[in-house]
Amino acid sequence: MQQRITRLLAGASIIGLGLGLAGCADAQGAGSSDGPTTIAVAGLTNLHNIPLVLADELGYFEEAGVEVELTDLQSGTKALEAVASGSAQVAASFYDHTLRMQSKGQDYTSFIVLSRSPGAVLAVPPSSAAEVTTIGDLAGQPVGIAAPGSAEEAYFAEALQGDGLDIQDVSLVTTGTGASAVAAMEGGQVVAGWMFEPAFSQFEARNSGTGILIDTRTVDGATALFGDGGYAAETLYTKNEWLEANPDAAAGIAQATVRALEWMQEHTAAEITEVMPANLIGEDPAAYTEVLEQSLGIFTTDGKMPEGGYEANVRLLESSQGLSDLRPTETFTNEYVEATS
Repeated sequence: MQQRITRLLAGASIIGLGLGLAGCADAQGAGSSDGPTTIAVAGLTNLHNIPLVLADELGYFEEAGVEVELTDLQSGTKALEAVASGSAQVAASFYDHTLRMQSKGQDYTSFIVLSRSPGAVLAVPPSSAAEVTTIGDLAGQPVGIAAPGSAEEAYFAEALQGDGLDIQDVSLVTTGTGASAVAAMEGGQVVAGWMFEPAFSQFEARNSGTGILIDTRTVDGATALFGDGGYAAETLYTKNEWLEANPDAAAGIAQATVRALEWMQEHTAAEITEVMPANLIGEDPAAYTEVLEQSLGIFTTDGKMPEGGYEANVRLLESSQGLSDLRPTETFTNEYVEATS
C-alpha cells in the first residue's frame, strides 16, 4: 500500500532541530499546540509501533481531528531527548523512561500502552556463536545496545548480575535498532547484540547458526528475566505540562491509536501487512507476516495500563540501576483511553 504517513521527518533532522530549540523548549514542548503534534518514534520498523503506523495509514488521526507527524528515531533514548528538548511533543518508546525521569525529578506521563512485552532478543552472530554460549562469556566483549540509557541496557545489567558481572564488565556499543543493529551484527562490530522484531528474524533468516542468549518474546523468557508481575513495554508518553495544556490533542491521539489496536484484533497478520508501508516491512512481506503472526500477543487490546502492569518495570530499575522511591502510579494515566470507550 502506498505510504500515507502524514509527515515522516528524518531522525537526524529532528534531533538537530531539538538542539537548536533547547532554549525555547518550555514554549514549544509544554504550551498549547496550535500546529501538528510530533511523535518521536523509537524505530518505525519495530513491531511495537505498528498501531501508530496503522492509525496514520487508516486515516484515524485525521478522523479524530489531530494532525500528527511521526518521526523515525534510532532508540527510545533519542525519542526521549526529542521530547525533552521540545522538538517533539510525544515519545513512542518504553515506559521505563518515565520512571527514570521521575527519579531525576522530572514529570512525564504515559497515556497509552501499546505493548506488554519487550520482545527483545540478546542474539549472537554466527561468527562468535562458538565462543559465546552464556552471559558470562560476554565479559570484556563488545555488546550492542540501541543507545546508552535504553531499556535493554537495564535488561542487560539485570542479566549480568545473575552471572556475577556488572555492566562495566562489558564494552557497550551503540548500534541503534532495525537495519543499523543488523549491520553491526553482520559487520563484526559486536559479539552479541540486543535486537527487536522484525530485525532479529530477518537477521536470523540470512545468518544460519545465530545464537540466542536471552529471548523475551516468549512468556517463559520474559519471566526468567523480569520475574512475575506485569511489564509495560512501548507507550506514548509526554511531559506533564504538555498533557495538561493539550488535552484535546492527547484525546485525539488516544482515540486514533485505540481504534488501530481494535482494528488489529479484527484482522489477520497478512491483512495488517497489506496496510503497512512497503519501506517498513522489508523485502520479504511473507517473512514479515510470519514474524507478526507470532508477535500479535505483545499488543494491548485497549491501550490501558493493566492493574499492576508496571511491577516488573519497577523491580528491574531498582535492581539493575539502583533507583529507589519510584512512584509508578504517578507516571501513567488511563484517562484518555478510557474516554474512547
